[in-house]
Amino acid sequence: MPPLSKYVTAEDKFVDLYEQLDEVSRYHRFEPSCKEQLEIYALVKNDGLKLKEWFSTIESFYYEELIHFSVNYLDYLGNGKEYHLNVFSHFNKEMELFIDRDDFKNTISLSCILNAIISSAEFE
Repeated sequence: MPPLSKYVTAEDKFVDLYEQLDEVSRYHRFEPSCKEQLEIYALVKNDGLKLKEWFSTIESFYYEELIHFSVNYLDYLGNGKEYHLNVFSHFNKEMELFIDRDDFKNTISLSCILNAIISSAEFE
């Protein structure tokens, strides 16, 4: 049986790329709220009780959105491409599309902070 890629049309590739960019765009719309959460974090980070209260307000956002964002777009392979967000296309595997990490600086910062909080033994 020939590989599936033999039957992939230019339209399939376009639709796949469009869907991937649409998803990245959806994550980009989180930037303002992530910036706001970073500002709140700066105010509560030194108060354990307030920090836990703050975390409880965004915990579901972290687990429902930020983890997926990190896994899907941040490259941790050590291949020299870590700086930019990598948009993967299922039908255009030879294509490499990178988005400047600075465009998602608040989302990435908040994700890193929440990762550190969750992995912190003192937070448990």
